[in-house]
Amino acid sequence: QIKSDQEIISLKEVVKDSGRKVQQLEYRIDELQFKFDSSLSLQGSMCDNLDMPAIYLIGGYNGVTWLSSLDSFSPKKDILVSLTSMGSARSYASVAAMEGCIFVFGGGDGSSWYNTAECYNTRSNEWMICPCLNHEKGSLAGVSLNGKIYAMGGGDGTQTFSEVEMFDPFLGKWICSPSMLQPRFALAAAESSGVIYVSGGFDGSKYLQSAERYDPREGFWVKLPSMKARR
Repeated sequence: QIKSDQEIISLKEVVKDSGRKVQQLEYRIDELQFKFDSSLSLQGSMCDNLDMPAIYLIGGYNGVTWLSSLDSFSPKKDILVSLTSMGSARSYASVAAMEGCIFVFGGGDGSSWYNTAECYNTRSNEWMICPCLNHEKGSLAGVSLNGKIYAMGGGDGTQTFSEVEMFDPFLGKWICSPSMLQPRFALAAAESSGVIYVSGGFDGSKYLQSAERYDPREGFWVKLPSMKARR
């Protein structure tokens, strides 16, 4: 009889312990379900954003830390979604979009300038390492034109560049392109109707109000009327 009582008590303890484990498993299932639902919601937001205009916020500096983060803002939905971060933190880099990818090149982390480049695939939410620029530089300008990416000007802390590098995906490297008429650091650039336009910036001694354009069909830079103010 005593042995039977002990066995009953032991079985009751086993049942209680099993009950606790089942409860823990239920909690864990609820936790995983919540994470899964949240992940689906985020993926849905990302997929919804692919087919509508978006503004990408890439890297930078928050006053304390140099950032590698990437965020996408949808003006239509008024939401900001965090995406996969870059491979390295960088600010003062240049960016150009081409064929569903965002290319980021140059820039620095506050202690050194980069010649590295990386590419973000907006469909797969993944970054890929790209061929390096020929020189370390920051505060350069970039545009895409005719399936190629142009990196113009910039500086490395001691020099201000007029050089232009062009990335050809078929060659898989940056090659030298005709230099601008003036060195320009922190310049602005845009492409319109197959022509690249640059303006302003700093030449190492003064801010500029000049502007110039480059048409690949001509193969040289042409001076344009100056802006009304240096900037």
